[in-house]
Amino acid sequence: MQNTTEMQPFRLFDLPQELLDSIFDLAYPRQSASNITFRDDWDRDELQQRRDQGSQYQVRPFPTPKVADWMISKRFFLLAARSWMGNQHFGGWAGGAYKHSASSLLTENNGLFVDFAHEALGLSFFDCHDLQQCKRLQIVEIEVSSHDMDLDDSTAAKFCWETLFDEAEIARLPIVASLEGLQVTRAFHVKAGYCHYARTDAEKSTWEQNVARLDALLRQKVVNSRLADDNEKQGKNNTTSSAICQPLFSGSKVCATCPKRLKNALLPGFAAALQRVVKKAAAPSPSLTAQKVRKLTKSTSPLPSKASRKPRGDGIPETASELVEMMAEDPKKVAAWILGVQRRQRRAKLRRAKKRVDDVGGK
Repeated sequence: MQNTTEMQPFRLFDLPQELLDSIFDLAYPRQSASNITFRDDWDRDELQQRRDQGSQYQVRPFPTPKVADWMISKRFFLLAARSWMGNQHFGGWAGGAYKHSASSLLTENNGLFVDFAHEALGLSFFDCHDLQQCKRLQIVEIEVSSHDMDLDDSTAAKFCWETLFDEAEIARLPIVASLEGLQVTRAFHVKAGYCHYARTDAEKSTWEQNVARLDALLRQKVVNSRLADDNEKQGKNNTTSSAICQPLFSGSKVCATCPKRLKNALLPGFAAALQRVVKKAAAPSPSLTAQKVRKLTKSTSPLPSKASRKPRGDGIPETASELVEMMAEDPKKVAAWILGVQRRQRRAKLRRAKKRVDDVGGK
């Protein structure tokens, strides 16, 4: 007789969080030679290719989104998204292509980038708009041009390649206001880009010194190493326990509700109010006669019994805690009850209106 052993499933999520992070970081490493493309841009480019090359060009469908690889479970999705987005290098606009463009992701309101991105390097002033939405940025590098350091003062003919700005003038630059609220945990750097107007060595030196002063001012405001521990704890909490009525990530239409925690997280006041509404709607109206009901519904069927007018199911829970427990075990039944309550309330309203009409007609 052959001795066979039954295969036991491997429970990935039973591993400690530190091991899970290491496994998913190895599974989703940095991809240096990949672009981020959005459907509208893809369709526009394909349509232009069709115009240029004629009918012989076959329009290609939009590729399968990267997130499709993570559609295993909510927790798997969060762990994979956290690792992939955290390991990528997001830069600025590169030659008309989306080389992991931070600005394009912010423009598209990409919640995964906002929640999980760690590095944004080589950004321009244009790329920095709404960058403060990001919650876990660790390293940010911005390259500024002479136009980014124009003082908003038409009366003062001061240019960043001719005059050294003092601290007050640096604080008035538009880029300082646009980065208000940005928080970075590890490193922040502003580097001098090409200045077309700085032609002499003295002008180039003045330009670089002004950028260095801007870098020092922004670094004091932006870098906050104490956020690293808070972000790490918050990230682990998002993957280990879900909150009621919270989206899976910023902008997601998928709720991160954990059914096992519904019983403890549901507000008792809401459960008690729901119980009262269900009981009130289930009770029959004593002033309604069978003849008026038949006349209202235009039916010749006999008046339904009290039991048939109760919500669908074997009775209503007597206490709020029982209702909460039933919502955790069978939410579809409770949802059916709520819909039934709404239908009965509408019917009761019609009956009352019909009764008022009959009373006026009888008088």
